[in-house]
Amino acid sequence: MVADDKVILFGQHNNQNVALSSAAQQAIKVCRESLLTGLPKSFAFFDGLDDALFDLADKAESNQKQEEYFTAMRQIRLVQNDIKKKFTQSIVNDFDNF
Repeated sequence: MVADDKVILFGQHNNQNVALSSAAQQAIKVCRESLLTGLPKSFAFFDGLDDALFDLADKAESNQKQEEYFTAMRQIRLVQNDIKKKFTQSIVNDFDNF
């Protein structure tokens, strides 16, 4: 990013210990709370994923393809919560380290 944009991407900042005003600290606190409130909405695609994979399995051209879709369904069910947790923690950690 160009410095004039006043945009710093997470993970691309220099961790400089800059004293922040109380207003800035409050703004950061509100942004963090907003992030934590809104972040679960980013996982909405999981809601329909099982049904979509089932539909694809139902329309599969072979038993092998159908089994691959069912395997994907099982794997996603097993790791879905872990994906959500790790992604959320990664975002929050980057935010907090900023």
